[in-house]
Amino acid sequence: MTKLQEEMSEQMELRTFYQKTREERGYTYGEIETGYLHSSQISRFEKGESMFSAECLLLAIQGLNMTPTEFFALMPTYEPSRLHIFMKQMSDYAITNDIEGMKKLLKPRAKKKIDKIYNVMVKVAIFDSSGENLITDNDRKLIQDYLTSIKQWTLFEIDVFSNCLEALSLKEAYYLGLEMLDSDELSNLLYSHADVVKRTLVNLYVHMVCNEQYTRANRIKNELDELLDAWDMEGKIIVYIFETFSKFKREKSSELFEEIQSDIQVLKKFGIVDLAKRIEMFMAKEH
Repeated sequence: MTKLQEEMSEQMELRTFYQKTREERGYTYGEIETGYLHSSQISRFEKGESMFSAECLLLAIQGLNMTPTEFFALMPTYEPSRLHIFMKQMSDYAITNDIEGMKKLLKPRAKKKIDKIYNVMVKVAIFDSSGENLITDNDRKLIQDYLTSIKQWTLFEIDVFSNCLEALSLKEAYYLGLEMLDSDELSNLLYSHADVVKRTLVNLYVHMVCNEQYTRANRIKNELDELLDAWDMEGKIIVYIFETFSKFKREKSSELFEEIQSDIQVLKKFGIVDLAKRIEMFMAKEH
């Protein structure tokens, strides 16, 4: 099959899957259309008479009350990206604190920039989980140069930033976070990857608190207060607990420490065990 034939086949599968999903979920063209996407465009797309732009495809998927990740994950021919697979592997090892498993993800003779970046992400995860520091000066320079030279933020850059905070200076991490917030792409990022953006800012807030950068932490928290909504309970819980932890680090009050421990037990009581363990790990490292 030629490359053109492959592309045509993929487009046909996308149109067929979109129409099938729309019909199964009971949506008409009129219920999906917006000011930027007309029902006739959807009809022509499903009939194979025209193609969607990337923006129109996102709007059409949103009209189904699905995220792009949910939509494509359900496609029969969908294959997770290398980043998705890598992050899943690293997350699984981190949850079980399997340091040796993480080390197996390292490529000792990495030559491609992408492989070198993945190596730094693994080294940071190892440091966060065990305290073992494998991060070199070359690793730090690689991440700093990469993130400070990007022309626009995408999901990949957000994940690299979020998972490489320890490889950046505190000043660099802080200003990169502000740059992401001030970027022209922020509205698109929040539209397509809101959970990732918010989680990244929560990680940055925790990172600043743990490193006693309280003024910078408060600036990030103010941004989070605007971004986090009623559905972002995990993020709100983390910010709340680490706001108390911030006060504890400054005041050394045993009452505040006991309050944090009590909050962690409440999380466990309500079955939010993974989050409770993550916070306990931070607390053990910082207390």
